[in-house]
Amino acid sequence: MTPDWGRLRIDRVIVHEVPRARASQAANAPLTLSQIESPLPENVRTYLQERLRPVLTAGARDVVENPTAGSPVPAAVRGYLQGSPTTFVAMSQQLARHLRASQTGVNPGGLLMAVDCELVGESALSIVKLEHERGVRAQTTTVSGKPTYDVTYLKDLLFGSKTRVFKVGVFTAAAAAEDLLAGAVVDKQLTGTAVAEFFLHKFLGCRLAEDAPVTTERFFVQTQDFINSHVEDPAQKSRYEVALLAEMQSARNQLSVTVFADDYLEPEERDNFVSHMTSNGVPPATFDKSVVLIEGQLASVSIDFARRVKVIAPRDTLEDGTVTLDNTEDGRTRLQVIDEVRSVKGRASPGRRRSQPGDHTRASDGS
Repeated sequence: MTPDWGRLRIDRVIVHEVPRARASQAANAPLTLSQIESPLPENVRTYLQERLRPVLTAGARDVVENPTAGSPVPAAVRGYLQGSPTTFVAMSQQLARHLRASQTGVNPGGLLMAVDCELVGESALSIVKLEHERGVRAQTTTVSGKPTYDVTYLKDLLFGSKTRVFKVGVFTAAAAAEDLLAGAVVDKQLTGTAVAEFFLHKFLGCRLAEDAPVTTERFFVQTQDFINSHVEDPAQKSRYEVALLAEMQSARNQLSVTVFADDYLEPEERDNFVSHMTSNGVPPATFDKSVVLIEGQLASVSIDFARRVKVIAPRDTLEDGTVTLDNTEDGRTRLQVIDEVRSVKGRASPGRRRSQPGDHTRASDGS
């Protein structure tokens, strides 16, 4: 799912309160269910759109329905988006009840917001789980004719500009027409298996669409292919390869084609990189990183030259200047190594048989 999230438009909103409960009491936790949609002044609509759009652009991950999860959410979403008689209010109440049943004492209480929206002109449904926030509001006033501030404590702030703890799922009408419902999910609090267990798997009844080890390997292979086929400057090739290896070994547990391009590539090469990656099966959405299939390729850089010279160098030697690459005046590439020589050894050419003990003796015996 790769929509232009900047074109998400909110049409209707309804909010339900799903309190925290002990694990043994989750099914009986009291709900505060709205009976009608929330009023949606234009300034509120605009604010909510401005909060959701960048979050989805930066962190949405493709998901697909998991029929074995046993969640009623995919059927409810599919039915609503395909025009079932169930109303927006009734459908959202069903989602709130299932969220209550899915939560345990570990999961914090909060608000469930169902959002009827359009995405690039297509009908869509967004499901947002938020935690309550607290704060104070200061408004100018006068006391005994003198100006001051009236400071009010607020315990029910919603979706503040600094909100970090919330989860979002988005599904479109086109995806609802498929055999398995597909969509996109953002979780600002947790990643990986923790997401799959609660919000993604238990509540939404979905799973991540991409297999992390396979997708990570594809990202790695296709980035190297782009470096070798689209980048001419050898020094630039070297820098990009080092950046790729560093990203693979970094503490970040997610990968993104656009984030990698913005972080490491020259501006004029970014669009070509994104096009190359997506056309070769690397999803543009953020996905989980797992290097288990490429661990053996991350320690060193292999540099092949036209005249069968091959140099294998540890990644850090390209970073610290021990090994450098630059262009010569005739368009060839100069590789320079500044280090202490430990040994020099001869090596057999490929395909040539090594001499064995007794070879010369047998030759003389036959003369």
